[in-house]
Amino acid sequence: MPDRIELFDRFWLAYPRKEKKKQAFTAFKIVLKSASFDDLMAKLAEYKRTKRVHEGIIQLPTTWLRGDPLSDVYGDIEVTVDDKRLKEMRHSLKEKQAEVEEGEFSLAQCASNWRFRDNIERDLQICQQSVDYLKAEIARLEAKQ
Repeated sequence: MPDRIELFDRFWLAYPRKEKKKQAFTAFKIVLKSASFDDLMAKLAEYKRTKRVHEGIIQLPTTWLRGDPLSDVYGDIEVTVDDKRLKEMRHSLKEKQAEVEEGEFSLAQCASNWRFRDNIERDLQICQQSVDYLKAEIARLEAKQ
């Protein structure tokens, strides 16, 4: 099972606004004490489809997490797929796949240096999780079209 840092990295990648990461991590740990990661990510997916988010009015991740996101009911969910978002996700997927390939190459190059190897293995694992998430999200968005 992934640890909280890895889960937060996946949450951070998915959250549409990237500010105050340290405070968001603290709030994230508190939310995970009473909720599952999958439930949180499902609510985040709902939140990201709201009209306000599509208009660019996005809460700070800390604010969203501290606001009891699992009990929020979003009545203004957009039903259309944003083609621009899908294009951006496909581009991000290509970049992350390139990072995974680069990480695998780096891993092979420093096989004898265990300190660097551990760091590269962790970074590679996070990149692979990002690739898996992006593939799933792209498939979900394409299914809506």
